[in-house]
Amino acid sequence: MAAHSLGRFGTPEAVGLLMAALDDDHWEVRDAAARALEKLAAVDAAPALVRALGDDNTTVREAAGKALAGMGVAVTPLVAAVLSDPNPLARERAVRVLIKTGGVQAVDALIPALEDPDAEVRESTAFALGELQDPRATI
Repeated sequence: MAAHSLGRFGTPEAVGLLMAALDDDHWEVRDAAARALEKLAAVDAAPALVRALGDDNTTVREAAGKALAGMGVAVTPLVAAVLSDPNPLARERAVRVLIKTGGVQAVDALIPALEDPDAEVRESTAFALGELQDPRATI
């Protein structure tokens, strides 16, 4: 409930508390924090949300991804860096975010991900490149 309430305030203190909540032991708290940060569209929270792309819980990964996607192209470089993360769950979620942020940087980052060792990452990447419809993504 506290994370939901903090999501109503745009103060730096609220954003800081929500970023800290992304490291909570309980996935429900992490999820609520990511959703609150989405409402605030706090670009300052992007690095913490990028770390949450590798969360053990699917719901938290999705909420963090949605929050980042709402921030647009400004977070593309941070999200693109996740494509080299050792966690395939983080890489796959990053691909899904890059579909939403778009832009030249997203396509540039996604093309090499077609060679990712994880089949789900490769599949998501192929889909993402199709969605972005950049001519450089066609063979």
